[in-house]
Amino acid sequence: MQALNEQTGMIHNKTLEMSHMVQELNGSSNEIKNVIEIVKTIANQTNLLALNSAIEAARAGAHGKGFAVVADEVRKLADETKASVEQIASLIEESNAVTNDVVAAIEQIQALMHIGKKENEKLMVAFEGISTNVESTINDFQSVSQQISTLSTVIATMGSSSEQLEESASILDQTIQNF
Repeated sequence: MQALNEQTGMIHNKTLEMSHMVQELNGSSNEIKNVIEIVKTIANQTNLLALNSAIEAARAGAHGKGFAVVADEVRKLADETKASVEQIASLIEESNAVTNDVVAAIEQIQALMHIGKKENEKLMVAFEGISTNVESTINDFQSVSQQISTLSTVIATMGSSSEQLEESASILDQTIQNF
């Protein structure tokens, strides 16, 4: 029972460790979200710069045609970056949802472990009570056995005394008859 109680405590400690690790993972995910927001902002600014560059290239006419192609590629790259960042953000949200489910499951496990530990402690107390009662019963049986042995000795002594009394009575009877 004691070993079970110790193992329950160890499992409880490990679930606490897991809970802390998952919380750290959540913290890292939140930091990644912050970086994603920064990258989104940069992608939006890059998109604006590409738009401004395209406008300036259009003003430059034929001389700005090559620059317009570069500005268009920069805009496409900014759009792809923004789409990728949004996909990463979506994956992080899904990961956070799973992480939150894990935290909830760990909390449920911890609650069940706490209940199990309390029940185990109750069982230990009950077994200690049973053990005490068994020892008391054994002591009572030993006491009764000693009393029976003493009673048997007394009965045997009484039997001897009875035989001696009968013998004395017989001698007394013969003595009386002889007179």
